[in-house]
Amino acid sequence: MATDLTPDNEHFVEEAVADGHYDSEQDLINEAVRLLRNEMSQEKEPENAMLPADQWEAELKEWAGSHSKLNHPADDDRLNLY
Repeated sequence: MATDLTPDNEHFVEEAVADGHYDSEQDLINEAVRLLRNEMSQEKEPENAMLPADQWEAELKEWAGSHSKLNHPADDDRLNLY
């Protein structure tokens, strides 16, 4: 699939990958499409609609799986927050 991005969007994608926010341009595009799909589907559903537990769990696992894994332990030292 060919994409014709504006120079500004192309620069944004390249910078996001170079800064380590995404492993590849394809990962960024997949995440953008996932977010857009999610946003479009929410437009059809009332904001206060609750999902069945199994669907919620499946969506949570899909969301978690869409994020890159860290190659190092996460810094969760609360002293560094302040």
